[in-house]
Amino acid sequence: MAAMKTLRQLLEGISYLSSQKGELEVAVTGVSCDTRTLERGNLFVAVSGMDRDGHVFIPDAIRRGAFAIVSERFHPEANHMNLPQFVVSSTRAVLPKIARAAFGDPAQRLKLIGVTGTNGKTTTAFLIQHLLNLKKCTGLIGTIYCDDGQRKGPLTNTTPGPIELNQLFARMVEHGVSVCVMEVSSHALDQERVDGLIFSHTVFTNLTQDHLDYHRDMEHYYQAKRKLFIREPAPERSVVNCDDAYGVRLADELERNRVTSYGFQSHCDIRAEHVVAHLDAVEFDLVQRGERLHAEVPLGLTYNVSNILAAVAVTSEAGISCGEAIRRLQSFPGVPGRMEKIDEGQDFLVYVDYAHTPDALEQVLLSSTKACKNRLVCVFGCGGNRDRGKRPLMGRIAARYCALVILTSDNPRNEDPMEICQEMRQGINQERCRPEIVVEVDRERAIRRAITEARRGDLVFIFGKGHEDVQIIGDRKLPFRDQDIARSYSKRRCLPFKISPEFAAER
Repeated sequence: MAAMKTLRQLLEGISYLSSQKGELEVAVTGVSCDTRTLERGNLFVAVSGMDRDGHVFIPDAIRRGAFAIVSERFHPEANHMNLPQFVVSSTRAVLPKIARAAFGDPAQRLKLIGVTGTNGKTTTAFLIQHLLNLKKCTGLIGTIYCDDGQRKGPLTNTTPGPIELNQLFARMVEHGVSVCVMEVSSHALDQERVDGLIFSHTVFTNLTQDHLDYHRDMEHYYQAKRKLFIREPAPERSVVNCDDAYGVRLADELERNRVTSYGFQSHCDIRAEHVVAHLDAVEFDLVQRGERLHAEVPLGLTYNVSNILAAVAVTSEAGISCGEAIRRLQSFPGVPGRMEKIDEGQDFLVYVDYAHTPDALEQVLLSSTKACKNRLVCVFGCGGNRDRGKRPLMGRIAARYCALVILTSDNPRNEDPMEICQEMRQGINQERCRPEIVVEVDRERAIRRAITEARRGDLVFIFGKGHEDVQIIGDRKLPFRDQDIARSYSKRRCLPFKISPEFAAER
């Protein structure tokens, strides 16, 4: 918090019932909605999550030194302790307002660009930041990390909660950032985490099956995403993928003069033609307003052309010409865990990729078939306590394209990983062409199996975790990076005369 605020300042403009305890002009040390990080003198806001009622933690907040409580009902212990209590109709709705007030509303001093969609959010956000850094210091908030202009650090969620979000905005302002590109998840939109923020530009990449354990069905999922585009005030410009059916629907629901469409179709405002896709790069003609420019970008596979188009569409509104953008994109360094190549000199290719939805899996495998000299091999799993409906779908897609499919754990959480694998296998059994199937729930052993059995010219994909550096088993987060495991065994494949007997036997 930049400067201590009084209760009156934090609650300004919010309707509440007061317990009539304490004084509104007293300054608090900060705001918290999580007792694990609450500091003495904080205002505690009791927000209910998916699994727990935040009001249950009010006694813990009091014991930890909370100065005042905002909740949806009066709590007897707070009353007994003579703590100021403020009852509101929805703590979730008022938390963003309180958080903005606590940090002096730093987002007002930033130009915000929001990117949402099932797949492509991260790559699109990275591309936009890369281009905008030509003109202005640009921050980033998303799945992989937050870049506040001086430091890059991991985040708990793709889109953090209001308190953390405003803290990050404040750091960006302090570090001279003027633009922030942020991924906006459907959970964040549904849970009102970004309420009150004003986005100059918004991007819709696509909508395919994911998170249906939370949203119930695709219509609710779409309506959550749609919130980013129909807010007040409306974004200056919405950049929408009109190759996607939900994108077409969204574009039709918005004011036409505020929409820039992109895709491969001739009616799109910005489109790609004559696409040639490789594993590590794409070439295409970029067409916009009658202008045609040839682009070569070190970002592999056809689906990334859509992400590039989205980024160019956004940045062209910021005064970066298409020609300038294309030149700048030639130095794009890539995105951690997105088609990340593992090259230790082995005579086959290995890539680590985050694909963890049916559409993402199919996009990568379909785009890779022409580039593969021998067999396609994939290692993947599905997360526990998440959308079960996509498990057989992903199994079926893997079987459609791969000669060897190794089913394993992703983040099994509190589910039995073998049962998850069996659900994935149900989809494989629906395909006529049956690949070789291996079930190995130990993820390290699964990756080792893929690399030890790879042949010259094979293309090996390790899907699902991408940039992640932990594996969630039960309630534990264990250190684990696909890249480290894949690199270790790829190195050993390149040392045939020094290979251990144990490793040779495994092969």
